[in-house]
Amino acid sequence: MKISLITFTHAMLFCLSAVTQPLIASELWIKQISLTSSLVVSNDFSVHGIQSNYWLNDGQGQIEMTITAHEHLLITSYLYDLNGNEKTRAEILINNRTKDLSLPLENLVAGNYKLVIKALNTDNQSAIKKFNIALTHFSEN
Repeated sequence: MKISLITFTHAMLFCLSAVTQPLIASELWIKQISLTSSLVVSNDFSVHGIQSNYWLNDGQGQIEMTITAHEHLLITSYLYDLNGNEKTRAEILINNRTKDLSLPLENLVAGNYKLVIKALNTDNQSAIKKFNIALTHFSEN
């Protein structure tokens, strides 16, 4: 069964708003991912280019990554502070290919953060990959 990209986009955005509203950071830290539902999804996407440290210039910057997917996936990247507060997010639809994703950093302070990448497929199965990162102020002095 073929799904048009527009239909898939509308369905995924509707499901995302219904299923993950709000996506509570505390659930990401505590809740174990069900292996039976997420193994398939987690094997179908990979994240490359994540660094342990990123520079901020006047509280601004970006986290660039490359996502490879082997099926239709809605990829959402979140940045949380250590208190579990969401600071920024970016989304992209990927269909069996590799795409670059840029997470904008605006009005942030230096410190330690958790980068969370969530993949959601057309069967509403999801997988999450987490990365610990640090943001450091860049000074031209």
